[in-house]
Amino acid sequence: MQRLDYYEFLGYLAPGGALLFGVSRIYPEVNAALAASSLTIGDLGIFVILSYATGHAVQAIGNVIEAAWWGLWGGWPSDWPRSSKHALLSPAQVNLLPQRIGSLLGAEGPVPLADYDKKGWQAIVSQIGAALKAANRTERLDVFNGNYGLCRGLLAGTLILSVLCLTEHGVGAWKVVAMLFVIGGLMLARMHRFGWRYARELFAQCLDLAKGAS
Repeated sequence: MQRLDYYEFLGYLAPGGALLFGVSRIYPEVNAALAASSLTIGDLGIFVILSYATGHAVQAIGNVIEAAWWGLWGGWPSDWPRSSKHALLSPAQVNLLPQRIGSLLGAEGPVPLADYDKKGWQAIVSQIGAALKAANRTERLDVFNGNYGLCRGLLAGTLILSVLCLTEHGVGAWKVVAMLFVIGGLMLARMHRFGWRYARELFAQCLDLAKGAS
């Protein structure tokens, strides 16, 4: 890898490295290998690669967690304007959204949000993201997305460490497990916050960009 972008660092490398560090504290043999004074630059490169690969595995579990979590909320935040499950935007913004989406995407006219099915709306959201990226208006979105991925990965990592800790040390490690659950709860709250903030920013940018095209 010649370069890690913002999301790859926060979404994969950081959660993977954090999990490997936690595993090293549970298993002494892993800790001895990582703390060896003879580690070279090449060994550090291997650790980075392992962290990156572990981060992908962690995020696979994170995907399951987020699907269950947003399912409890009636769908992803980006779906809320269509489903009206929660108030992501102001009423005025919701009323403007069909017209602005039509202008931005070159449609013949506005389509009421309720007329989209779930899969069709997901395609519209993806196209909005592509239009914003082409216009170089994704800086804040990238920050929200990166931090969302970080919190999701750390949440999944705390659950993995909790299971490993109980497996290795039993109920005697309840204090550590309780601490991990508290950290996991905080990461869940942050993941939720960055999730709806990303969606709100996405539509706000869409409304602003399409203003010039309408």
